[in-house]
Amino acid sequence: MKESSRKYVRNCPSCNKELCYSNRKSFEYSINGRRGGDKPSGLCISCAKKANKSAVGERNPMFGKKHSEETRRKIKEKRKFQVTSEETRTKMSVAHSGKYVSIETRLKMSESFKNRTYSEETRKKMKDSAIRRVKRQGLKFHPSYNQRSIPLIEEYGKKNGYNFQHAENGGEFYIKGLGYWVDAYDKEKNVVLEIDERYHYNPDGSLKEKDQIRQKQIEEHLKCKFIRIRIR
Repeated sequence: MKESSRKYVRNCPSCNKELCYSNRKSFEYSINGRRGGDKPSGLCISCAKKANKSAVGERNPMFGKKHSEETRRKIKEKRKFQVTSEETRTKMSVAHSGKYVSIETRLKMSESFKNRTYSEETRKKMKDSAIRRVKRQGLKFHPSYNQRSIPLIEEYGKKNGYNFQHAENGGEFYIKGLGYWVDAYDKEKNVVLEIDERYHYNPDGSLKEKDQIRQKQIEEHLKCKFIRIRIR
């Protein structure tokens, strides 16, 4: 073993096997785990596998075991005659999200999802729920942004005396009460700046209705000045 890989050494608490690490980060992770993650047992790989098998075996008596050929045959025969009609299969699919779904049912399900619409309140709840889920997992959550917009935000801010918070300066500002991020926000002067690509506008040049509603909601919620800059 290379001398560099023996810089940090400890022993497995189960089998007393010597474990070597080349850097402090690996050494600390083997004992403490990643920040925000579950703490590992500190065991060596072989002992950890044995412990895991034992834990799974307690929950599942068949873990690591195999059915005999006779038992497999009986299970196969039972399943073969368990479902007899198309109607029964469809009912089972709907009731239990079963393995079999007919083509006709799949098409109906697909159409129902295509035509489904959600209210603004429901969309906000779905968005907030997704954010909370990501945060529980210890991950950083932020929306994608147009990198071309950053120089425009900085230039407009310097020219007009604003100090904007944006994606590359503290992260986009999140309005908790509405579930919206804005491209740029000057908290001190209460000014919102949005950089609009062409898809925010209709063919006749007018702002799309959903963007108009969003702007009105933000203005009413923050009591702010709202500025838009259109780019191609």
